[in-house]
Amino acid sequence: LEGIKQDNIDLDKIKIILVSHAHADHIAGIGKVKEERFNNCKVAAHKNDADFVENGDPVRTCSAIPNFKTEFYTCKIDIRLEENDILQVGNVKFKVWSLPGHTPGSLGVEFAINGTKYLMYGDVVYQDGGLGLIDAHWESNIKDYINSAEKIKSIKPDFILPGHGIWFKYSDTIIDQALKALHFYLGRPEIADQWIYHTPPGEDKDVKILRD
Repeated sequence: LEGIKQDNIDLDKIKIILVSHAHADHIAGIGKVKEERFNNCKVAAHKNDADFVENGDPVRTCSAIPNFKTEFYTCKIDIRLEENDILQVGNVKFKVWSLPGHTPGSLGVEFAINGTKYLMYGDVVYQDGGLGLIDAHWESNIKDYINSAEKIKSIKPDFILPGHGIWFKYSDTIIDQALKALHFYLGRPEIADQWIYHTPPGEDKDVKILRD
């Protein structure tokens, strides 16, 4: 909140909180912040990640990853989004894109300001062509991830605003680098199945990377 204030944004004018995906490193405090400061705001998330935000599943929200464990404040989702939905804030319209792969409900929003087209999302492709972490426990899907990267190429925004790192000018080269890595992982299950998340003691989860 202090960071938002430093950008001279009037907190009372915030009407919608948009969830890019259900992971704790992005939204662990969403429930607390909404209750304490944005009680009148609507919270919007993709329908495929919404339940995880509401129930705080420690695996799907990755709030129980070793060396990262954090408290997750659950939050009711008021608006369950899907592709082609439109959110309007003032005079700006935000078109919703489904960008699954990192999580089943990862989303992006496309919008334009003064003729410049932007695409904002959480963990899809970063400025260096890097990817969001792929882990079967939170239902990563490499084929979906490939389709999402191809979708970004079809959108062709002028600039991309990712959830980590710096915003950057779009180029096919960056997305193609990500696609090269994804196809590499898809064809080599011994690499793709190296999960960063280890099943907690007493929890029996026989899961595989979802490729179908």
